[in-house]
Amino acid sequence: MLVLKAVRGAGAPLGAAEMLARVVPDLSTAAWHELPTALRGPFPASRPYQEGGIVKFTKARVLTCGVAALDIALSEDVDVHVLQVDAPEITCALARYIEQAFGVTLSRLVITDSTDRSIPVSRGSVPALSTADGIPDTVWRALMEFAAKTYVAASEASRSGGAGAGLTDND
Repeated sequence: MLVLKAVRGAGAPLGAAEMLARVVPDLSTAAWHELPTALRGPFPASRPYQEGGIVKFTKARVLTCGVAALDIALSEDVDVHVLQVDAPEITCALARYIEQAFGVTLSRLVITDSTDRSIPVSRGSVPALSTADGIPDTVWRALMEFAAKTYVAASEASRSGGAGAGLTDND
């Protein structure tokens, strides 16, 4: 839930927040370290372009272009390249989630990091961050900072506008 709130607090689209929240248990240590970068806005919606029959997203943001590219890779019979993505490990985790959820293989998907090095989606499992390691402090602080942007200040004005539980807290 913290990652969902942090992604929304960062200003990323709700669909991207929901997808990322689903893959949290399977994020590798490297992917956790990418979270602060992935959450830094703004999140412009850049359009893909076609080159030689390949749909390409360049200098892609995982929470906008990455999610859109995965949608295209799932629904269209085309090669999709997510180039110089800001969070390649997270993009791969999202691709693995799509593969498992829909029982498909995204074999025509190419993901590269900021140096244009190809990152394999890894058809198998990736070692997740062990609970013994914990979430790195810098990542934890970034998540808390972005999540805090979704909170409403406790005041009479906010309560009169419908915020808070009122007299009963039944959730």
